[in-house]
This record gives sequence, structure tokens and C-alpha cells, in this order.
Amino acid sequence: MNTKPLLILSLALNVVFGVVIITTLSPETDSTLGLSGTGNYSESPLGQAATNSQQVVTNTVVKQMTWETVEAADYHESIENLRNIDCPEETIRDIILADVNKL
Repeated sequence: MNTKPLLILSLALNVVFGVVIITTLSPETDSTLGLSGTGNYSESPLGQAATNSQQVVTNTVVKQMTWETVEAADYHESIENLRNIDCPEETIRDIILADVNKL
């Protein structure tokens, strides 16, 4: 069997598929967003600033929870303090039961 024509046909199809894949994966210019092929922005979409600046976000602690803010001499006040810091009711129950069992 002569395999030379099949080899040439396979090679030609591979080249065609390679070109199709490369053209579909390559970045294209989008005139609606003002993008150029180099990745630089020529216009600002939706009125945003034209510069590419980074926004710095910092996290600040508003109120830090410590056990001194939660514990109290009275169980009712301790339970209220735990509820104020959004402690789950099951956890509150476990804490109070452990404290009572210590006595």
C-alpha cells in the first residue's frame, strides 16, 4: 500500500488546523473597547481613568475581640457579651457548660 499520499494529506491537514488554531487564539483588536493589539488602552471604557494605576487596599481592625471584653462576673452578662460578638448559640452553650462543670 502506498502511504506517501496519506502522509502528505495528513501533513497538509495538520498545517491547516495549526493555522486555524493560531488565528483563533491570537488576540484581536476590539474597537468597541478601544483596545489595540499591543495591549495598551487608547480609550477609557465607562468613563474610567485612562491611567493604569493600582488601587491600594488596607485592612483595618475596627474592634479586636479579646476574652477580657467577653468575660464577666455574671453568666447573663457573659452570654450577652458572647451574643454581641456574634458567637453561635451552640458555642455559647458549650462555653457556659464547660465553665459550670469546672465548679
